Amino acid sequence: MTSPSAQPPIAIGVDVSKSELVIAELYVDGSFTHRSLDNTIAESERYIAELLEAGFAGRVIVESSGHYQWPIVLAAVDAGVDVRLLNPLQAASRRRGRVRKTKTDRIDAEILAEMAWTERNLPAAFVRSRGAIRLRQLLQLLSQLERSIQQIQATLRAHREASEYAGVTPAHTLADLEVSLSELKARRRALRRESDEQARSLAESTTAAAFARLPGITASCAGLLASELEPTARANAWVAYVGLDVSVHQSGKFQGRGRLTKRGLPYLRKRLYQAGWGAAMNTEAGHRYYRELRHRGRGHKEALVIIARKLLRAAHALAQKPHQAVDVERLFALPA
Repeated sequence: MTSPSAQPPIAIGVDVSKSELVIAELYVDGSFTHRSLDNTIAESERYIAELLEAGFAGRVIVESSGHYQWPIVLAAVDAGVDVRLLNPLQAASRRRGRVRKTKTDRIDAEILAEMAWTERNLPAAFVRSRGAIRLRQLLQLLSQLERSIQQIQATLRAHREASEYAGVTPAHTLADLEVSLSELKARRRALRRESDEQARSLAESTTAAAFARLPGITASCAGLLASELEPTARANAWVAYVGLDVSVHQSGKFQGRGRLTKRGLPYLRKRLYQAGWGAAMNTEAGHRYYRELRHRGRGHKEALVIIARKLLRAAHALAQKPHQAVDVERLFALPA
């Protein structure tokens, strides 16, 4: 655990795979020690306990890898260790800056350890509870399930339509497949209810109630926003987290058309889009604002995204002052 000087490491990087954790421990003299552990909860907890016993007080950086990172991350959180979950893109930019283009698990772990010690632009310490992680997994499952349902539905509809145009009998199993699709949709509804209940259990009730006062924001959508979005983050960070920010493509006099980055949770973005639709169709001020956007050349989807982004920024303001009134006319004041 310790270097020859008997001092604890100053920073640690962990490269994660399904079965193994490759760890690089950085010391104050710039040297590294390395170790490999089985990627299990027991091994992760034992390693973190050894770190604390040695007097470690630095940061641990773990590169996000879908779900394989949870044993080491949660072991660190439970022990009160400062652990940062890093986007792979951020680590990749540091890796590209190296003169030697060698890539191994040990080198990747060393890069993460160096970033833990020197990088200023790191994500905040990871503090999410297991309940919050469960909600995230439920929403990811729901998003993937919805895509699958759309694909199956389109496939079955196309087959039935093609058979009708050709005047041939469709597949004998088509009716059974359509029944299975209906059952899958029922499971989706149950999953929605489960995710909504999980969000309500995590959301701060005052904040969720404030969000629900916004036009188009249902109680379930308000609970999702209140449970997923960090109140202390800036409004732009909320927009980026949901993936409603616009990418910029510009070079010299060329100005490309911006597109949504679509980062973050697709399901949360979809719910906000639906909220924008509800606000545009069910409030006089929202519908007036939507018509003005369309008059100025915005497409239907683009106008709804603009309204969804406006609702998200309004929710951010309410997160800071939950008891302030919601002025719908001011919210949807026509652009100059």
